[in-house]
Amino acid sequence: TEPKILVRDGFGYITYPEFAFNGLNASYLTSGFVLHYDGWLKPWYPEADPIFAIPYQKTMENRKAVEYRNLLEDPETVKHKLDVRTSFVLLSEPRSGSGWLMDVLDQHPEICASGTHSSAGARVGFPKDIFLPYSKGKNFFDSHQKKMRIQCYWSFIEQQLPRVVENKKEWCEDKQLPPEEQDIAKHMDFLCAWANRHEEPNLNRAALFSEYFAEVLKANSSSWSCQCPLSAKVMGIRLMSDWIGSQFAGKSNFNFDMYELDSGAALLQDQTVPSVWTALEETKPKVIYFTRNIMDELVSRKVASETGVYHVKTDTDAQKLDAKAKGISFDPQNAANELLNRVQHRKYISAKLSGMDLDVLELNYESCLSDKVNCLNSVENFLGVNSTFDYDFMETRKSIEGNITSMLTNYNEIIDWAAKKEVLSYLSTAWQELAKLNVPSSSLVSKAAHKKKVIPGSAWRTYPMNLLEMDSRIRMSDISDHRAIHQVARSQHEMES
Repeated sequence: TEPKILVRDGFGYITYPEFAFNGLNASYLTSGFVLHYDGWLKPWYPEADPIFAIPYQKTMENRKAVEYRNLLEDPETVKHKLDVRTSFVLLSEPRSGSGWLMDVLDQHPEICASGTHSSAGARVGFPKDIFLPYSKGKNFFDSHQKKMRIQCYWSFIEQQLPRVVENKKEWCEDKQLPPEEQDIAKHMDFLCAWANRHEEPNLNRAALFSEYFAEVLKANSSSWSCQCPLSAKVMGIRLMSDWIGSQFAGKSNFNFDMYELDSGAALLQDQTVPSVWTALEETKPKVIYFTRNIMDELVSRKVASETGVYHVKTDTDAQKLDAKAKGISFDPQNAANELLNRVQHRKYISAKLSGMDLDVLELNYESCLSDKVNCLNSVENFLGVNSTFDYDFMETRKSIEGNITSMLTNYNEIIDWAAKKEVLSYLSTAWQELAKLNVPSSSLVSKAAHKKKVIPGSAWRTYPMNLLEMDSRIRMSDISDHRAIHQVARSQHEMES
């Protein structure tokens, strides 16, 4: 009888991590006489899957099938190790426009940023918010345990790896996973590989985070299912400054460097708390510090939460926003207090960055939106990638520009409270113009009226001195519980505000 001719197809639709996560392996490829790359992800594209591209590449090199079959069946080959030459961290705040910047950068064939540029990247690329703390995304993490890409998040590793290490003999060596743990069954090969690196029964979370941070910035695909495209030379991730320090730790009292005040003082010395600053010092990636006018961030967040429109990219988005973004009220005192907190937190972030031996590029949303080409060219030069790439900038509009009075019913009260708190000078131009109409000239506080202190590395900003120098009267000698510590710190800050 004639030998069976096996045709393997569908390789233009999926990636190798998805292939392996669903129980298939390289023998499925090597047993095929014909490999059909139907679908859009062709093996000669820059976005091609590095493993699935091997048969095509070797065939074009006039190599025999037996040679690339052996290569595919080599365990080290299928653990794709991308050789990125540069990594960067985009440090920003919520509603700063950083998501837009990451998505645009991800289009560049040499930059692996958010994975959203392609459908395959959105499924297997490194998540944009890969460092999201568990306490700030609990519902997401708990409901996505069976999803492949969840294993790439820091919070998944932080939550699951200690349990796997504790039960390594039963779960990894004996392959006896209890029924109640079946949600992580498909992740066990990955988790056991990590567990085998750690012989100590009690993992130090700070050391684990530093290890994880370094692996992410190397885009090391042998550590998990996430991967960058074949053409990537630069790996980039986003990190929210709200996830650092005690200022925005929230009720859960967890953040990176969570015992650090915005003054730089430490509430408590705890060597088990994961530290972004330590990880940055050890890995030394490039840092893009991306900011936006603080008041615009606050209003943008309020409008988005009230209307459900988080991004205005199309006419439909704009129409929906116009229809819903009316009659919104904003607690003016809370707005002024949060403005104070964020001014102080930016000072903390800037001071930290300026004290480290890191390459830092400072950008702001307003400048990037007004001159996208120059903004992206500055990033390309900073990262050392090809600067001739033609981006599709997508239609991105500022959802609050020119609409303050129509969206907010009590903008006058916000201006009044900003004047009381002496922070009018930190409002955007649109707010400044409204302030001239609504606040007596004697109440307007200009930057010249403040005692000024220029923050190293942030020369375009000045801050009132009373916002910069945190009072150090908190006594910690009789406080041991970190929740009590945060309560004291917050009470102290509210009293001073």
